[in-house]
Amino acid sequence: MEDDRDMSEASLPGRPPRRISDAKIRVLVNELSSLIKQAHLSRTAFIDYVNTRQQGVRLTRDGVSRQLGDLDRKPFGPDWDFVLIVVDWCVPAAEHRSRSQDLGCDVGDTATDQERHREAKQERDHALARLAGLWCVARSASWPPGYTGQILWPDTDELENPPERVDPREQMNQTAREMAELQQKIEHASKQARSAARDLDRTRREYQRVKQQRTEEMNARIRAEREADQLERNISQLQLHVLEGQRKTDALQDEVRIRDLLLDRLIAASFSAGIRAQVREAYHAAITVYSGSDADSSASFEDILRRLMQPPNAIIPPERIFPEEANNPGNRGNAPNNLPVPHRRQLPEPAKNRSPSTSAEGAKFNFPEVIKAPRAIKAVEFSPDGTRLALACRGKTAMIVDLTGAEQYRLRHDGWITSVRDISYAPDGRRLATVAGSHAQIWDADTGAELLRLPHPDPMGGVAFSPDGRRLATAGGKNAWVWDAATGAELLRIPHIELRGKAMFSPDGRRLATAGGKNAWVWDAATGAELLRIPHPGSVRDMAFSPDGQRLATADGGSAWVWDAATGAEILRIPHGHVMGGVTFSPDGQILVTISNAHIPIGTISGAPPLERSDKSVWVWDAATGAELLRISHALWVNRVVFSPDGQFLAIAADGRTVQLRHLYQEGLSAKV
Repeated sequence: MEDDRDMSEASLPGRPPRRISDAKIRVLVNELSSLIKQAHLSRTAFIDYVNTRQQGVRLTRDGVSRQLGDLDRKPFGPDWDFVLIVVDWCVPAAEHRSRSQDLGCDVGDTATDQERHREAKQERDHALARLAGLWCVARSASWPPGYTGQILWPDTDELENPPERVDPREQMNQTAREMAELQQKIEHASKQARSAARDLDRTRREYQRVKQQRTEEMNARIRAEREADQLERNISQLQLHVLEGQRKTDALQDEVRIRDLLLDRLIAASFSAGIRAQVREAYHAAITVYSGSDADSSASFEDILRRLMQPPNAIIPPERIFPEEANNPGNRGNAPNNLPVPHRRQLPEPAKNRSPSTSAEGAKFNFPEVIKAPRAIKAVEFSPDGTRLALACRGKTAMIVDLTGAEQYRLRHDGWITSVRDISYAPDGRRLATVAGSHAQIWDADTGAELLRLPHPDPMGGVAFSPDGRRLATAGGKNAWVWDAATGAELLRIPHIELRGKAMFSPDGRRLATAGGKNAWVWDAATGAELLRIPHPGSVRDMAFSPDGQRLATADGGSAWVWDAATGAEILRIPHGHVMGGVTFSPDGQILVTISNAHIPIGTISGAPPLERSDKSVWVWDAATGAELLRISHALWVNRVVFSPDGQFLAIAADGRTVQLRHLYQEGLSAKV
């Protein structure tokens, strides 16, 4: 075949004379146009089809127009490369090949496919041979470039006859039909547009309705918040009245004790031993005559006089007035110099390193017992030096106050939040961390400037610094996080089924404690590996490490527990019977404080709801034995109790707008039973 290409035109028998003819070119063009129309119906569809299937070929409308019919630019007719493109993408053989490739299958998988492939290949080769002959005649060329197949030379009549003319009427009818189809498509599109407009109008009305409903809900919420604020103000006023009444009651009790002591000293100084014996004999004789029973021979002379001075219906056991003398009758007549403090057990003595200015032996406790805030207080925290209090309030505000109640500054939070849920000082006292809504923030503790913000996917419930202040632990939703407190980079994420309270570092910073459901967990703070799981009979509400890190205290629905933080062994259980809402150790680890918020049933009346007694109190326990040391009643729901750094003060935050400061070792602090 290559020899034939090198031969001269005279050596090719049957070759037409070499000359250029528009009619010959038109025959080739019509043949190509017919193939394109049969395969793709239009040039545009053909161009899109080729450009989509063949990445190396880029056809344009202008380029195809030049190849088909523009004899000024193509005086010799279409290029052979264009002829090959038309054959490859318009003849059934090429189409069969392309579809097989698109489906990802081989054309020779079955005998039927092989037979179809052979037939399509023959048809393609025949079309290519015919087009090769037309191309050679149109261009008066010897052979198409790069072509090695057969050539079918066209008949002379086919070349000499002019192209078939198109009937204008038929062309107009065809155009009319196409216009009618286009009109139908336009009407259909118009209907769809009208339907879409109606849907859009309905959506707009629904949006306006939802927007109005949301606005009403927000207004209702604002009204409810205002009513809640008014109720909180009323409750705060009532709480202040209750505290004032308690102070007056304590003052009256102190006055009664002082008078009793003065009376005892007066009796001891005024009555001789003979007079005492005569009065005792007369008293015993009178009791024997009028009651028919023997009098208590162990009653002291002072007790007899005190009973004789009371009204007939008054019954005041001397043990309630002189608890110290009730267990030691030998001390009667020797009144102590200091007033006795009624309590169940003696509180542990304060540590030696506590500040003398606030010790029980130092100056009288001169701080206000109540510190006021503008909103309800959810959490409270002492600064590491013990000179300030950080208050997390309902709404978007946290406050820093000194121990006199003077406000230092406020930390204002933005976003849609209901309250600042927790607040924590860094160990060096230079930074503060708060959680509100779904983000945690770190602030400058001196200026109140925001230093860092940590977004979370879920609402947060607690925050705590590590002992070295380099890490920050947060908890909320179904995860606990550990962050770099300087950069905000996430260091660790611990997935949880349910979290309650907050995540807490151990004193050495190597472990992390969390609570969720009926379990308390201890994790490796560096890797997140589970070290310990402690099951409880009720939902765990709070936990706290002891200052030495060897014990872990937890509180569930009915008890407070102390566990070995390394093995999980139970060390102590304090049965309570009420809902335990919080637990914390004193700085020296000797005292354990718990919170109780419960409604205790006390009886029933026929046809009426059950009678209940509200128990909102703070309990102080011996952390070693579980003995009750002190009970402090409160009028409102108690949210948080924290120790001062020296361990002598308790700050009690409740739903009201106040924080109570109670001195555990102050003379005259009464136990609320």
